[in-house]
Amino acid sequence: LADEPTGNLDAEMAEETMRLFLKIHEKGTTIIIATHDSGLLRRFQHRVVLLQRGRLMADSKTAGERIAP
Repeated sequence: LADEPTGNLDAEMAEETMRLFLKIHEKGTTIIIATHDSGLLRRFQHRVVLLQRGRLMADSKTAGERIAP
């Protein structure tokens, strides 16, 4: 579980961090990332769950499509 893992990083370190998460994911580990960075979501999303005030608003896996924040 990563809460805003790239929030205080420069662009280069943010990309490196996300590439590391992708490598971990490719080995079969689920990673949950909480972020407000819509650009990050567009580049790296596999499954996105959108929560608003604690309620599920959208789930890209059940919708069968990517959520474009």
